Amino acid sequence: MSRLPNFLIVGAAKSGTTSLYHYLNQHPQVYFSPVKEPLFFCSADTDKDILEKELFPVSLDDVVDDYNDYNALFSGVTKEKAIGEASVYYLLDHKKTIQNIKKYIPEWQKLNIVIILRNPVDACFSHYQMYSQYLKNFVGHKKILTFKESLDAEQERINKGYMALAHFHWFFYYEQVKDFQDNFDNVRVCFQSDLQDRPIQVIKELFEFIGVDNNFKPDLEGRRYNVSGIPRSNFLYRFLISEGIIRKMIRPVIRFFLTPERKEFLLQKIWSKNLKKAVMDPEMRLLLVEFYRDDINKLQKLLDKDLTHWLVQETARE
Repeated sequence: MSRLPNFLIVGAAKSGTTSLYHYLNQHPQVYFSPVKEPLFFCSADTDKDILEKELFPVSLDDVVDDYNDYNALFSGVTKEKAIGEASVYYLLDHKKTIQNIKKYIPEWQKLNIVIILRNPVDACFSHYQMYSQYLKNFVGHKKILTFKESLDAEQERINKGYMALAHFHWFFYYEQVKDFQDNFDNVRVCFQSDLQDRPIQVIKELFEFIGVDNNFKPDLEGRRYNVSGIPRSNFLYRFLISEGIIRKMIRPVIRFFLTPERKEFLLQKIWSKNLKKAVMDPEMRLLLVEFYRDDINKLQKLLDKDLTHWLVQETARE
């Protein structure tokens, strides 16, 4: 018998949601959807043509937009106390997401919502890198817009419905967070910097928040997930991210020798080693600090959290 989630990680993008997914998933009392980002609550009841633009270049084949298919993701639940999934589009598309949560989860009032945030300047640069490399390697775009050109093209992309490529629009957190706080009683906001600096404490607090034994200690040593950068080898980049014939051929061998967690760890290790860090132009950083300043100030008041370090020029962290 299937059950539905009692907690969701809703974003933000490029802020540590993948890390949270893997850290929390180690707990024996936690069941996560085997599809990390089903995107159900932001895709259900949406016209396919609209959705195809909103999620581009993500294939709709990777999206779970049917309720029965979504329900089936949790058919493996046994005795787990916390049942969840993680989809970063939920924070960006908060209005549609919240509407669908209330429509499809009968006990939505009891839902635990986890939000993790990152300095929006660094997050949007990381988001830009991720999508620009994907467009180059998989969509075949020859001309990739620079970071500054992407900012200039932002409103046109939004007007045309290409929200996934509106890198800067994703990270206006105030309205997004406020909407979840206004609609749900149990919302926990954490920060990528805290997850990096004191991961055990952050994960322990999240275990308590989602209602599982917080004495469990996951393996966090040396683990970095979903890092962005410039590929040293485009061939290796494409191999790691695609479902090519070679990867399909060696998958049975990998499954025989490695546990799923160990396999994921090694893949992420190789992924990180293949990326070289890109550096944002200092003038662009100063421009974006002003771009986000008002939103950051409102978010500080909403969360009663000092975020003034987001308003100064600093080196980006992955």
